[in-house]
Amino acid sequence: MALPPGEEDIDYNGFRLEVRRFGSGWRILIYSLDGIYGLEKNPNTRQYGERNKVVAEAKALVDQHRASPER
Repeated sequence: MALPPGEEDIDYNGFRLEVRRFGSGWRILIYSLDGIYGLEKNPNTRQYGERNKVVAEAKALVDQHRASPER
């Protein structure tokens, strides 16, 4: 099934970033590729033009999670 314009699923460092519309902006849901768990933080914005900004925030959260000794 095709996603609406601007929405997509991005595979990044062992995680799936689901870029979805959120009101007038965007939300990124972050899940492990094995589907067992998602990260607690979900970056979002209420500004339509900030899509790339929240994708970058989501990637940074994944990088921080992977670098964390607690994982």
